Amino acid sequence: MAEPRALGVHAFEAEEVGAGLELLPLAARRALDRAGLHLSLEGWRSLSLEARRALVAAGAQAEVDDALVSARIAESTHAARTIEPVPELDPASPGAALEASLGADAGRVVAAWPGLHPLARYALAHLAKRAAERGDRRRLLAALDELLPADPGARGRGRVREEPLSSDEAVRAVQHDGAGAVDLFLGVVRDTNDGRAVSLLEYEAYASMAEGELGRIEAEVEARHPGVRVFASHRIGALRVGEVAVICAASAVHRGEAFAACRSLIDEIKARLPIWKREHGPDGPYWVGWQDARCAGDHTSHAATSHDGHTH
Repeated sequence: MAEPRALGVHAFEAEEVGAGLELLPLAARRALDRAGLHLSLEGWRSLSLEARRALVAAGAQAEVDDALVSARIAESTHAARTIEPVPELDPASPGAALEASLGADAGRVVAAWPGLHPLARYALAHLAKRAAERGDRRRLLAALDELLPADPGARGRGRVREEPLSSDEAVRAVQHDGAGAVDLFLGVVRDTNDGRAVSLLEYEAYASMAEGELGRIEAEVEARHPGVRVFASHRIGALRVGEVAVICAASAVHRGEAFAACRSLIDEIKARLPIWKREHGPDGPYWVGWQDARCAGDHTSHAATSHDGHTH
């Protein structure tokens, strides 16, 4: 199995351990746990840079060399305390306790768990425990993004659909213990547009294309708003006045960040999502933005036109 790549939050790779790194990286923690040793922060800081790098490298291996760890720890000016060696986590499953602490992310972790490096499993368990103790999931979420990279477009699968949308689904997707604010936006079909009466809207899309773009939009918004989690879904098919056409949700530690991310999310959806709209009224059906839809190279202009006027 390949060794884990360098991860900024954990400093897994030995070359990331520089003179300025005074905290104990998770790879080194794993090496100590497996060897049955506990070293104080002062003891870690007393070690040479070479020794610290060696301990991180040991903890990044599939099998930890206990003898090497013990020899390097002996170089510290602060004696390590002997503890019961911590066994490796079950490679088949994270277990019920860890799944519970992962909350909404449990399914994502369970699916990937058997293929994870032992260090990755150790890191997720450690950070999930800390997140539960401190009520702050930011480091855990960052680790999940690094350890379980996914195709951003896959996020949107199943969320451009004919079935009615759910506010509860959106809130559950973004809610977590570290979120002090959840902002929810509902785009609803209204009865007029540009002075014309509207009785029905039809949304059409290539679902797979629209879902892929929706996932990419969500990932980009989260990248622009660190610590924020977002979710969106869009309805297609025939919708009557008053029905919900689009839902956006965003969570953050504070309301300002949640408001900003949710606004950014709906703005990007209106500008980019490839969904076409036909409105019905007394004068018959009318394709909104049809001219723009036929203009090659002007996808953004069309999409913005096709969404404006009904759902905000």
